[in-house]
Amino acid sequence: MAYPPSVLPTNRANGTTVVDQHPADHNALAQAVNDITSTLGAAPAGSYASVQARLAAQPASIVAWKQGTLGPLTLNANGGAFSPVGIVTATMVAGRLYRYEITARAISAGAYLKLQRDAVDYTGGLGLFDYYIPYPYTSGYTASAASWLIVGSYAGNAGSHTWRVSATGAGAATSQWYDGNGGYAAIYDLGPDPGTQ
Repeated sequence: MAYPPSVLPTNRANGTTVVDQHPADHNALAQAVNDITSTLGAAPAGSYASVQARLAAQPASIVAWKQGTLGPLTLNANGGAFSPVGIVTATMVAGRLYRYEITARAISAGAYLKLQRDAVDYTGGLGLFDYYIPYPYTSGYTASAASWLIVGSYAGNAGSHTWRVSATGAGAATSQWYDGNGGYAAIYDLGPDPGTQ
């Protein structure tokens, strides 16, 4: 029998002819149990206490991704007005941990970054608020990365939100900042939050 098995009737009554229906019902139920056992295998929980615990402990996975497209973005000097980059929309679940990560290349000067949720500065949970990408002292471009840990259970994080980084120049002169040419922004699901177990 193919998995999942066919839906079985749940409205049998005393008036149903036993000879016609009773054996077939028993056989279908037995086959359904056999199919489920065969599909799940002998130890579906593995070394965990339950199947639910095993699924919750899966390794980190990317839940949202955006390939960089900016090249270059001119940032204001001396920590002036911020410009949004690395915009990613993701749905988070309470009780899980996430990481927002962005890679970029700063030239001409460094850059200050801050994480934002739905275009509002994000200051809750764990991680860095302002992050400095130093200007490379060697010729050419130097790739840098910044990341923030986001707690799914923290007020307002669960559900679908747009996350992004807002950037501004750290030097006296305007700076240019790339998230293109291999740069990316991504949100990773890191698994269950130990603080909510």
